[in-house]
Amino acid sequence: RHFRIIASTQVTQQINANGIKIVWGYFSPGTLGLFIANIVSIASRIIRLAMGEIKKLLSKENRPSWTDIKHSAIRYKRFPLIDSWSGLLNSASVQLPVVLFTALFSPAVAGYYSLSHRLLSLPMSLIGNSVANVFLERAAKAKDNDEELGRITLELYKKLILIGSVIMSFVTFYGDKLFPLIFGEQWAEAGKYAQWISVWLIFVLAASPLSNVYTVKERQVESLVFNIIVFLSRTIAIVFPFKIWYSAMASVVFFALTGMLVWIILAIRILGIAGISFVRSILITICYPLFIFGGQYLISLFIREII
Repeated sequence: RHFRIIASTQVTQQINANGIKIVWGYFSPGTLGLFIANIVSIASRIIRLAMGEIKKLLSKENRPSWTDIKHSAIRYKRFPLIDSWSGLLNSASVQLPVVLFTALFSPAVAGYYSLSHRLLSLPMSLIGNSVANVFLERAAKAKDNDEELGRITLELYKKLILIGSVIMSFVTFYGDKLFPLIFGEQWAEAGKYAQWISVWLIFVLAASPLSNVYTVKERQVESLVFNIIVFLSRTIAIVFPFKIWYSAMASVVFFALTGMLVWIILAIRILGIAGISFVRSILITICYPLFIFGGQYLISLFIREII
């Protein structure tokens, strides 16, 4: 529940990481600056968290015995043994598109994707990470109360899918106009990529914080299976269109729609674990975004006519 320390840690980490990238990149662009920025970012996180809990770390009253440590290591051994592989696959899945777009097409295509994805992910990550921390604490308390766990999970899912649909609907319908306006005409292609990526990220925002249900229910194996599916599906979604059409846009579209489908399945599965019926999960997952996108589509017809 130490949300203030967690929040200040995230701010400190981002300032250090991005500050070094900007300054280093201005004077000497290269991979070394990115590497150092990443190391400093992780180090600053460790130091800030340690500073926030230094009294507890040094207090003899709170120090666990070797028996407690041994018991915890045995009781929760699946977290390091299985969850670490999930974390590795998750990180690999995030980096995979940039690597594949560069290798199969060109650095320019990877740049278009990277800009659009990073720009859209920033607000989603800010909302998602903040919500995930609170949800984890509440879900951990309710893990043995299926009715309460289902209530808070469904309540959060509804809010997240609505927020994500509202924010991303602007990018979906106006991304091709906004990106050239903000970044210049040379980034018009990135705006087209963003239009498709935005549809996928709605469900990433809605489902990602809820994946903590796997943690509180100690379903590490199922979480690992999901991360394997994500990694493989992303690889196939990019490579398959390349082999058939040799089109970067086709790969982006296929990649985004595949990602959307995978995350919808995850959301419905998590809601099922929390005790929400399949039919109810499907209705919320489909109807909420359709309602927002339908209204935005009608508005966009009017706006584009004016433009």
